[in-house]
Amino acid sequence: MKNLVVLVADKNMEFLIQGLLPRIPDIEQVINFNFDIFIHPHRDSGIVNEADDFLRPLQDKYKYAIVILDHSGCGKENKKREDLENEIEQNLDKCGWTDRACVVVIKPELENWIWVNEVRIKEAISWESDAGIYDWLQENQWKTADAKKPYKPKEAFEASLKECRTPRSSSIYREISSKASYSECNDPAFLKLIAKIKTWFHNSQLF
Repeated sequence: MKNLVVLVADKNMEFLIQGLLPRIPDIEQVINFNFDIFIHPHRDSGIVNEADDFLRPLQDKYKYAIVILDHSGCGKENKKREDLENEIEQNLDKCGWTDRACVVVIKPELENWIWVNEVRIKEAISWESDAGIYDWLQENQWKTADAKKPYKPKEAFEASLKECRTPRSSSIYREISSKASYSECNDPAFLKLIAKIKTWFHNSQLF
């Protein structure tokens, strides 16, 4: 039985998780764990409605499961992020993943996890302007002076790629997540993900 299966909504999420998870044992002082990542063919809405069906055949092959999706575009934006997480987790409990599954709904979307480290973002997208990328965001009304992140993280990220003429690529997400410090990331969905991994793979399991 493998340690962890991760179900995500798209390729960008897949690549971000590929870069992030291998770093966690060293950063968070947990045991090493193996994982596989699957992309749901129907993206965010497919995960909302079919995560339990997708993961049911895998319950005897993996000890734990993590499900990640965007709140924006999932089809149930009228629900609170936490309520949607609970709803999907309850469905997973019923199909055999009781106390072994964690659902992470990112509000509004994955790119909210990207805007955590200016240096790594600039490296990943080949930002060559003398202006800082956060200054550029503010000048172009993507963020306010007192905000740590743009109010539309996905659109702002795409605009920054266009500004430096860097083609869109999922590999950019992996480049950032594999290097950027996340110590100051206060996104509740991200914090839930890290907390659950620390709980599941705590060092005490070695003894």
